[in-house]
Amino acid sequence: MNRKLIAKVVVASTMLLGPAAFAKAKKFSFSFHDTDLYKITKKYSEYTGEKVVLPTALNKKVNIIAPDKVSPSEAYALLSASLAGEGIAISKRGDTLVLMRARNVQRSWIPVVKQLPPLQPEKMVTYVIRLKHISAQDALKQLRILPSRNGEMVIGSKNEIVMTDWVSNLHRVENIIAELDHK
Repeated sequence: MNRKLIAKVVVASTMLLGPAAFAKAKKFSFSFHDTDLYKITKKYSEYTGEKVVLPTALNKKVNIIAPDKVSPSEAYALLSASLAGEGIAISKRGDTLVLMRARNVQRSWIPVVKQLPPLQPEKMVTYVIRLKHISAQDALKQLRILPSRNGEMVIGSKNEIVMTDWVSNLHRVENIIAELDHK
């Protein structure tokens, strides 16, 4: 294929799929040293076509190290993990990513799940854990120290524990509950 034909195919693909879909197919460099979160989220938005809302009060300096080029989903996983380390969570609202303090996100819009999502990307969810063999009250006494500084745990109405926290910590808690809640 000659270069002119390749260029026409790329332009046609971009027009048919839209710039956001075309951007999502590419891998890109996503490493930052001591960089303002504003600049990082701006680059992420440019690369992926996603809209991001970042309140000025959350603009911190962050490090993200990716030795190779990454896909948009890998960039999202890196960004979300970096933000979680700073106590900042992402709330997905339609086609917009809204960044805010984790404690605010947990009282705002996050998914409620009965099955844990994968470990990546890091995000906050409310997880409902139904206990079979031990009472939620007894479990809560044993587990009360396990939520992260941004998480919380309460007793549900049907021998359940309702826990809002980072997905990574919820996986750990689920493993502990599996050990405690068996016959």
